[in-house]
Amino acid sequence: MKLVAEWRPAALVVGLPLMEDGTDQRITTLTRKFAKELEARSQLPVHFSDERYSSRAADDLLRDARSSGAMTRRVKKGDRDGIAAKILLEQFLQELS
Repeated sequence: MKLVAEWRPAALVVGLPLMEDGTDQRITTLTRKFAKELEARSQLPVHFSDERYSSRAADDLLRDARSSGAMTRRVKKGDRDGIAAKILLEQFLQELS
């Protein structure tokens, strides 16, 4: 909650893990529960963004950055997750417009 207080967002976005066919999986239920608790604790609206294929898209972006020379260092463990989170947020914002 420290970052929420510091950044003061208007809303929060949570990645929703779905099966490839769009149906829920076991972790989807846990994610919905987490989002409900997050909404209660933060007093902010929590929105979902479909996270199917976000990790694969992040891998593609990392691979392209390495091959083009835009990224010269080795890929670190958290790079994929950070880029996937960025993709989820961009996807959510695109759906708003």
